[in-house]
Amino acid sequence: MKTGEGVAKKRRYFFAFVIIDGGANILIVDKNSFNGGNMTVQTKFCKFENDVPVTEKGEQIILACTIDASMKGGADQVLSARANVSGLNATAADGQATVSGKLNVKAIYLTPEGEIDSVDYVSDFTKAIACPSAAEGATVTARAEIADVQAAVEGGAIKIQTVVGLCPTVIVRKEYELLDEADGAFTKRGECTFTRCLGVTDADVTADEQYAVGAIVEKVLAFDTTAEVAKVTEDGAGALVEGEADVTVVYISDGKTVQKNMTLPFVQRIEGEEGAVYDVTADVKGSKLVIGGSATENVFEVKADITLTATVWKSYTADLITDAFCPTKEMKLSRMCLSYDAFRKTCRTRERVSGSVEAGENGIGVSRIAAALERENSVATVDVKDGAATVEGVLAVTVVYRDDNEDYKSVDIDLPYSCEAPLCGEADKVDVTTAACDISAKVKRDSEIEVIATICVTVKTAETETINAADGAEEGADIAPCEDAIGIYYAKKGETLWDIAKRLSASPEEIAAQNPGLGEDAAAGDRIVVYREIAV
Repeated sequence: MKTGEGVAKKRRYFFAFVIIDGGANILIVDKNSFNGGNMTVQTKFCKFENDVPVTEKGEQIILACTIDASMKGGADQVLSARANVSGLNATAADGQATVSGKLNVKAIYLTPEGEIDSVDYVSDFTKAIACPSAAEGATVTARAEIADVQAAVEGGAIKIQTVVGLCPTVIVRKEYELLDEADGAFTKRGECTFTRCLGVTDADVTADEQYAVGAIVEKVLAFDTTAEVAKVTEDGAGALVEGEADVTVVYISDGKTVQKNMTLPFVQRIEGEEGAVYDVTADVKGSKLVIGGSATENVFEVKADITLTATVWKSYTADLITDAFCPTKEMKLSRMCLSYDAFRKTCRTRERVSGSVEAGENGIGVSRIAAALERENSVATVDVKDGAATVEGVLAVTVVYRDDNEDYKSVDIDLPYSCEAPLCGEADKVDVTTAACDISAKVKRDSEIEVIATICVTVKTAETETINAADGAEEGADIAPCEDAIGIYYAKKGETLWDIAKRLSASPEEIAAQNPGLGEDAAAGDRIVVYREIAV
């Protein structure tokens, strides 16, 4: 303890240096001192920064387009329509987030002559979304979900309306000035965990593959590419990301319509900081299908350019003052108690799902499958229990087929799924997304079609952290020093060693040393004795 003499006086000093501790910025903002009797108390407040991801409600937007099919003879009937969003980018302003990206809509249709063909259309979009947690310059990411796709033929053109759900996540940074030192006072401390977003970084990776068709490709009807992260391994100052691009090609060969699903694995390292955790997503920046090979046998050469986006997080702890008292001067403390959800891990799993649908019309059966393509995919419920998340949702698939008369038809099927995803450690909150890949269909009976798909489940887990610390200290009245050589106190129910120390104006260590066997929590009626040195 420090001692001093004279009248009560308060002084304030300002510091301008930064302590770097585990990647976190801790700024000493002021230092106060006040004295009472023969004791001076000096307090030091430090500024702590804490980042919290806040996922906003977002909103749905409707994007419509008209595709001119006259160059291919016009359209008579749409068999399949689907859409996907890529290249998402988000920026923050006060109270809103602006999300931009590319919408790619695709359709397989019949011409008036009954021939099968396809079209696709790419358009850019930008949408400002109300985002209460956003502030100018804040870090923000976004995700998109295809909620509905409707297509119709009008005057030989194809009109497609797509409903896209846009959901922004804002990294909200808060600053807190908390009591770090109180020299000359007895203090009680507690460990507080803070979380910092070290930034959002991108890494590009390319995946490629070849496939020998075994015949001549007459026409490509569909070429779809998606990408998913399968595993993230944090190793030292970075992370190793493993994943795959899932490619679907629907083509005509020897007069038959064929679907080929391919998997293109990729591995990419992302540089970062030791002790950090990485929330990584994958987005297909572009893909290319080249038909090579010989005059009698074609080869598919597939290339996918993928952008990995990693949000990097790191937690650090600080041992902060939660309570303090001075034996000769009243101290009035204000306290902050804050709970927040801190990102911890991303868990991933895959499950195969299947379902059947009756097709065919007027007793005409199904001859063979042409294509099975995703229309929509949505999560309905998430239930967390016993270390796992049970995810229920619906995958909507359109199956294009040829009937016994060799006419092209299509049928929609909804595949309900229930997937169990084991969690990586403790989780107080989860955020779940799903994606579908490797979709295929087969004829089971004359008019029954079975659809099989893989559901990729991604579960982001968060733990609730609590910051409980003093964020203000003011001096009060002088306290008359106790001049009794011996103090005796009988503990009350629920009192702790700290409570007793405050009552007796003695340090907890001193009381514990003079009362062997006394623990942190006293029992009601415990007799506590304190011996003091007094001036003679």
